[in-house]
Amino acid sequence: MGKDDDLADSLVHTLVTLRIMATTDLHMQVMPYNYQTNQNAVTRGFSRTATLIRQARLEATNSILVDNGDFLCSVTAESGAGLGSERLHPMVSIMNHLGYDAATPGNHDFDYGPDFLTEIAGQADFPFLSANALIKRAQTPADDEFLFSCFTILNRDVTDLAGNKHRIRIGITGFLPPNSVAQYDDMSNKIQTRDIIEAAHNVVPQMKAAGADIIIALAHTGIGGEAHVTNMENAAVPLAEIDGIDAIIAGHRHQVFPGPDWPESKIVDAKKGIVHGKPLVAAGYWGSHLGIIDLDLVETNGSWQVAHHVSEARPIFSTLKDGRKFRANVRPDPVVLEIMEPIHDRLLRWITRPVGHTARPLNTFFALAAPSAAVQEIQRLQRWYVQENFTDYYDPNLPLLSSACAFKAGGYGGPDNFTDIAVGELTMRAVTDLYPFPNQIALLRVTGAGMGEWLERSASVFNIALPGEYPVDLKPAETPAYLFETVLGLEYAIDLSQPARYDQTGQIIRPDTRRIRQLSHKGVPVNPEQEFTLITNNFRLGGGGFYPASCMSKPLRTPKVELQKLLPTYFFKAHPKLDSELEQHWRFSPVSGARMRFRSSPHALDQMEGITTNNITPIGPDDNGYHIFELVL
Repeated sequence: MGKDDDLADSLVHTLVTLRIMATTDLHMQVMPYNYQTNQNAVTRGFSRTATLIRQARLEATNSILVDNGDFLCSVTAESGAGLGSERLHPMVSIMNHLGYDAATPGNHDFDYGPDFLTEIAGQADFPFLSANALIKRAQTPADDEFLFSCFTILNRDVTDLAGNKHRIRIGITGFLPPNSVAQYDDMSNKIQTRDIIEAAHNVVPQMKAAGADIIIALAHTGIGGEAHVTNMENAAVPLAEIDGIDAIIAGHRHQVFPGPDWPESKIVDAKKGIVHGKPLVAAGYWGSHLGIIDLDLVETNGSWQVAHHVSEARPIFSTLKDGRKFRANVRPDPVVLEIMEPIHDRLLRWITRPVGHTARPLNTFFALAAPSAAVQEIQRLQRWYVQENFTDYYDPNLPLLSSACAFKAGGYGGPDNFTDIAVGELTMRAVTDLYPFPNQIALLRVTGAGMGEWLERSASVFNIALPGEYPVDLKPAETPAYLFETVLGLEYAIDLSQPARYDQTGQIIRPDTRRIRQLSHKGVPVNPEQEFTLITNNFRLGGGGFYPASCMSKPLRTPKVELQKLLPTYFFKAHPKLDSELEQHWRFSPVSGARMRFRSSPHALDQMEGITTNNITPIGPDDNGYHIFELVL
């Protein structure tokens, strides 16, 4: 053999393949069951993902298993179907059983506070990690006090292709979206955050100094903009640019990556699962996929380097030819089903508990295109409770406004991710469908000028309307619908002929541009100096959605009350026969020759009579199970 053959043979014999298996955004969706529709489901369920984990582990000589956050669920905690009499939290019990090696918390894992989360983390046989979830934020990241360890190093004996053993030190760290866990009242004094990129620049050198051969980032953040902006929510792309990070597990936005639905980019290769030349995987949500990254590692002069990598988002289901029906790829893991069975039974009893009756359907099928009855009931709930119970906390002489959004309106959640409550009996299932998160009521004292900025931030979710032969998408696919807030108590129009005043990080990018027109209160134009009391929630107050900081400058102290807990009382006692009229308090301004298209559920076709505007027309289904509608401005 020649010299080149000897080198090639040496490389082959020192080649180690390491498989990284990752879950993300499980939200405690363990059972193959849709609790909102009361039907079995094949597109969700950690119990099926567990089977993929077992299969993927058998395929690999060397592997690790990690979770990327948002593994808990507020509904099970609220229903009493969480811990119960079990010694361990069911999710921790399952993750211990499957042999997880590390996890990072997501923003929703803090929904019931850091004490609840740290108690659960203490039950795990694996470490929880976060380099930017802070007990105390200091002047510099190096002096921060952290809720969990910033990183861990797994000392692993791995086997190469020739059967030889090697020791590899696998460094793992974690991140969550900045400002995503800042809570109203005393919660903000317990947990703070730091910009993901700033935190990464601090922790990666520490991991290298501690001897990490490779570094894996568990990043509970989505694939968003390519350029870093301070405190950006979805920072996976600039994170991949940081030297020293070898692989990234992304999440938070419920994206599937690699995958077909991505624009071409020199930085992001969606077919191969590569960002800035590094492997990245995002495994959907609710257990829909298992993220897999295979790293081929080569040792050179005592240093391990990534020679090759392959990324895969492996689904638990297949889509049939019609694009709207699905088939399960694997059976649920029987041990996981056994662990969850008592919780599943309690949850079924809880969600079927009656709480009231509605005389009109409540859905979010058209919430981005016209006033929504579902959103307005949230706004009325907030206003009703504040008027009944918070009179000592705000000036009753000021007009009371109520702001809310559609939490479930498609997006990466898929065509089933819409609130859909039929006429008839209301149960706890309807409560969780209408308001799925344990947000708390928050009150702000704002001016008319401030309300204008609040609504401008809201209206920035939409694309600009361009008159022409072809319709424009109503909003970018990557922009979450929950960023669009409407305010009950004001009347206004949104002029999409104008570009957005704000970008999606809440920064003013066009100071001279405004989309909000004819802003009035009870028919009288709003004076910029006029004052209002605005009802919102702690998510917005804590920075969620990057609403203008100027609007947050005058929060009013109130007791901590979770909105989801109020809905049964609102329905059962205050409005047992819900029949409120839909208020047409906002609309789009006419734009001659402009047409916009948006995606909704196929079930929206059955609710066309419920929309009060005649400028929405169904077009047809797309390849992802949605139905396309056209809005004529």
